[in-house]
Amino acid sequence: MIRPSAASMMSPPHPSRRRQRVSRTPALLLAPFFVVLLAFGLFPLLFSFAISFFDWNPLATVSRARFDGLWTYQNIFTDPAYWPALMRTLGTALKSALMQHAAALPLAFALHLTFRRLQGVLGTVLFLPYVTSPLATGPVLALLFTILWRPLGDLYSALYSGIQAVPALGALASALPYSLDAAGAERAFNLAWNGVGWNILLYLMALNAIPRQLYEAAQVDGAGLFRQFRRITLPLIRPMMFVAFTLSFLAATQASTWNPSAPISYATMTIPEYVIRTSFWDFDGGLAAGQTWVYFAGIAVVVGILYALIGRHFTELDTAGDASGTESATHIAPAPAAALKLLIGLALLSAVLPAAGLLLNATHPYPEFLLNIGDGLKDNYAALLAELPSFWRNVWNSVYVSTLAATGAVLTSLLAGYAFAHLDFPHKRTLYAVVLGVMLFPALANLIPTVLTMGLLGWVEQPRALWVPALASAIGIFLTRQYLQAAVPRSVLEAARIDGARTPAILTRIVVPVAWPVMVTVFLLTFITQWQTSLNALAILHDPDHRLVSQALSLVTGGALSLGAAIATLPTLLLFALAATQLARGLNITTGGGPAAAPVDTVPAGGTLAGADAVRAAACLMVIFHHLSQRLNGNDQSGVIREIQSFVMSGAVGVSAFFVLSGLLLSLPFWRRYLAGRNRPSLPEYARRRFLRIAPGFWASLGVSLLLTVALVPDAVSPYLRALSAATFTSSLHWLTLFPADLNGPLWSIGFEVVCYALLPIGMIGLFAIRRRHPALAFAWWLGIFAVTLLVHQWILTHLVPDAEGRGWQYGVTGGSKYWVPNYNPVGLYGHYLLGVLAAGVIAWRTRSGRVTARWNDALAVLLIAGIAGLLYATRHAPEFSFSVGRQPYFFPTFPLLVAALLATLPFTRFLGEWLDRPLRTTARLSFGLYIWHYLILELIRVLHNPRFAYFGIDDLGTWALTSAAALALAYWAASLSYRHIEEPFLRGMHRKQEVRTVSARPEAAD
Repeated sequence: MIRPSAASMMSPPHPSRRRQRVSRTPALLLAPFFVVLLAFGLFPLLFSFAISFFDWNPLATVSRARFDGLWTYQNIFTDPAYWPALMRTLGTALKSALMQHAAALPLAFALHLTFRRLQGVLGTVLFLPYVTSPLATGPVLALLFTILWRPLGDLYSALYSGIQAVPALGALASALPYSLDAAGAERAFNLAWNGVGWNILLYLMALNAIPRQLYEAAQVDGAGLFRQFRRITLPLIRPMMFVAFTLSFLAATQASTWNPSAPISYATMTIPEYVIRTSFWDFDGGLAAGQTWVYFAGIAVVVGILYALIGRHFTELDTAGDASGTESATHIAPAPAAALKLLIGLALLSAVLPAAGLLLNATHPYPEFLLNIGDGLKDNYAALLAELPSFWRNVWNSVYVSTLAATGAVLTSLLAGYAFAHLDFPHKRTLYAVVLGVMLFPALANLIPTVLTMGLLGWVEQPRALWVPALASAIGIFLTRQYLQAAVPRSVLEAARIDGARTPAILTRIVVPVAWPVMVTVFLLTFITQWQTSLNALAILHDPDHRLVSQALSLVTGGALSLGAAIATLPTLLLFALAATQLARGLNITTGGGPAAAPVDTVPAGGTLAGADAVRAAACLMVIFHHLSQRLNGNDQSGVIREIQSFVMSGAVGVSAFFVLSGLLLSLPFWRRYLAGRNRPSLPEYARRRFLRIAPGFWASLGVSLLLTVALVPDAVSPYLRALSAATFTSSLHWLTLFPADLNGPLWSIGFEVVCYALLPIGMIGLFAIRRRHPALAFAWWLGIFAVTLLVHQWILTHLVPDAEGRGWQYGVTGGSKYWVPNYNPVGLYGHYLLGVLAAGVIAWRTRSGRVTARWNDALAVLLIAGIAGLLYATRHAPEFSFSVGRQPYFFPTFPLLVAALLATLPFTRFLGEWLDRPLRTTARLSFGLYIWHYLILELIRVLHNPRFAYFGIDDLGTWALTSAAALALAYWAASLSYRHIEEPFLRGMHRKQEVRTVSARPEAAD
């Protein structure tokens, strides 16, 4: 017989006492938050409403307030300056929020789809602007704004001019503004830049909570990516959209760049500045309280509209991550994937560059955007201490207040977050709704009441007046609750309770070790918020020794501001660097849901000709070093250096080698089929493969080059027309469009090469139309085309010469294009291309004839390489267009003929071809990216880092070598990214489709 244990024989606890014990624990956990909230939130708010009916000086006691009835609100409604300020503030806040989320939602979705394994890391990097002081990022933000805004402004101006030109649209033209509000848009952009990263992290939280099975089911039903986003993603993240958008809107309504020492300007004043001036400059606390309540009413209207549109049921928001996902990227079409990755890349640059610019700007005597170290650091520091003798005391004040506020917020958030996540108690949903409501409540509405309360408590000029109210962190409770729901299983807590563990033991032994990431996150967010706050400090701390650093820096300008803001940003940057690894984990940004991933295959590497990679890489490096050597002032160098520079500068002929190689590789399949007696290759397939190989990377480089040219070269001639012509591959047809972008000259050759791509099939169609097939006949055919090409080129030289006005490189890029034309024309470059076609014929004929490798081919290849080097050395001082037939560039036909002969020989060498290829295969694979990105990098270095990095601009050889090495490394990095994320996905898809066609064609071939 089994006897019952003593424990089982004990009488159960009395139900009423158990309910009291259970209900007492949540109350104790929630008490710190709600006590602070009631003391410094609800009470000041009610006091503020009551005092708005009184005439009261904030410096006097409440007993001296005089009842005024509705005079305050009558004054507000008749104030001609208040309402424009209200509309300006709300409008700027809405613009800022719209900008933030128009960028944050696509970026978060792109990270979630294409970089799922790295979404936490990249999202954290995009969060960097949130920790960067906006005080000293002005020059960088101005550049970013110009890059994005000028195309929109130019488009609007063109549309406005078009409307004006139509008489029937005169009324519409009169109603439209002459130009867009650039100043207002820039203010909104500056506010938006600071918050985009934070909203990306919020959206990633919501995206990772979507069950993966929903996407898989939608894919089974045939839903595409856009439909999945519209039908699944958007509805499920709508609560987060409401929360995130409202937070962004409220943050923007409270932003202020007001300088108290600046003259009053009601044309630009915002409501926060208006209220502060009314209360503490005009000493009318009652009127300031009324202005705050009217402002709160306007904000409430906007938030109410948002709630009606997307915010219903937002209190049920849950972002516990879905554990069924994988870390692999989602398989999406190459075109949207490339666009998304390019967007992410630009966003990462816009997040990192301002932080780098802020630190480097501290060394310049005045704010500017140069990514180099200036010589004004000492003078800036002297000016800073002269204008702010208590600067380091102000820094310490900020550290003290921010640390106490962050530490207290972590504690209250952990206690309340645990209660809301894992305890059941009466009115839980209602209390959590209150927390979310407080999170969405504008802090400015409580600014004046809180300041008045601090006066009543005698806390003016006391740091506790700032950090004590910050202990009630609603956003901290929200994040902690979401994290603990996902990270701490209830089963573990129940097991601990069964073992007799009480709440303090559960918190210290189970919850705190697991909650460390979210605790670090709440600490970081609260610390940064308090560090950057200035309005509360401006109202409470007046003594220069008591001010916070953000408050003090609003009183200085110039180099002192740059250095002070950089120093003031270092603590937040250091804290961000230490907490970055915990930030993504604290926000539950882990691998999660999303459309199903497809296996990633690689681009097949076989089938290349021996020596082709070496020639491709050598041609690319020749062009790059040609452009690098141009930037060294050879006149100040020794004779040996000048000779070496002249030899390297002849590397421009690498463009010709590219054309020869392209002609060889593209015509070789035609030659092989011709000599085998088979039909010619499919022309649509030929066109598709050429398009997929060239267009994605070229368009990406062209788009970035256009944006940067428009922003950095304001006097660029017809930049949009030239870019449009290049995008349609017609830039080679006119001298004006020859160079697609001022900052990326080498893109000119892409249009020329596309013309050659189009002319090659035309010649092949004629060759395959001849019934009799013989190698001699084919060579004769292409030699005839070569002769016709030279004749047409000669006709172009005679009849298509541009006028002499503005011709020459001294007139800029368009003047240089006039100088090049008509010597540079697509028909002339087609002659170089045809030599590659003839070389392909030699390779195909020798391969079919069984003329395989032999040692004499190695010797011949060595002689040809020596001949090429000798030609370049002999012509190193030769004028442009010399040693050429028909004044063609690149020593035509001698140089391209030697390259063609080398390419026709290397495949039959025993050792040399493979030996040359082996060390250059990586460069060959990246050669297209290197070609289309390197010059843009060189120009950006010139514009943003060292203005002397121009044509013959660097006198010091060491400086040139160091800068060139950095430029080359950046070029390889950009080319690697371009190949991996833009070019390779299209190549992979192209080869996959080719394999499918090959497999499906095999049964027909067998039949």
